[in-house]
Amino acid sequence: MSKKGGTNVAHDAHFGGAIFGILYVLLINFDKSTAFIEHILN
Repeated sequence: MSKKGGTNVAHDAHFGGAIFGILYVLLINFDKSTAFIEHILN
């Protein structure tokens, strides 16, 4: 959608915010982050 345009939504910013949010939570909860990564990989 970001390439089509016309929606007045900053899709790149929302995607970047989602990635930052996931990384931030993983850094704060380091003990749970290993379980999360294992769950994603399996």
